[in-house]
Amino acid sequence: MLFRSGLWHLETGKHLGDIPFDAIRIDDMEFSPGGRFLVSCATRAFGKSPTVVHDVKTGKPVTAFADGLSSATSLAFAPDGLSLATAHNDGTIYVWNTTD
Repeated sequence: MLFRSGLWHLETGKHLGDIPFDAIRIDDMEFSPGGRFLVSCATRAFGKSPTVVHDVKTGKPVTAFADGLSSATSLAFAPDGLSLATAHNDGTIYVWNTTD
């Protein structure tokens, strides 16, 4: 792990917890439509950089979406939360099935 990102409740200012990241840079992150998950795509110093899904309550990784040889640089959920699109630095776009 190279750094942690804190989560705070915007209305109360209460610290909700931290999410660890094994990366040198976070390229994009987004909450799932239901707010249960935080998905991130990041750049690692070495090796492949999967798109990682974290449980917001625990801060722990739930799953990761691994793809071809390139790293995701941006992501977006469908409004219904049933799919996640990732755009990659080689120009490819993947659409992943997911549930919230």
